[in-house]
Amino acid sequence: AAHAEAVRNLSIEFVMMALADKEKVEVTEADLEKHLAEMAKEREKSVARLKAELQREDQGFQQLRGQLRLEKALDLLESKARIKKEEAA
Repeated sequence: AAHAEAVRNLSIEFVMMALADKEKVEVTEADLEKHLAEMAKEREKSVARLKAELQREDQGFQQLRGQLRLEKALDLLESKARIKKEEAA
């Protein structure tokens, strides 16, 4: 069950990465700064301290940028989605 869920999650991530590539979704410095400010507030830390922690982590900023890019791709997908309600038979 855990393996199947991991495979499903990876599949979803690959699809979202492909969508982000196709739609040229980018994470700007402003996006990154806004997210860092939100994270710092949640963790009751300064932005500078959070940035220092991320820099110490191997791949910290790169992972954060990737996560934000996937979130922006999902937002894009949701904004273009058309939900149809079907009448009960």
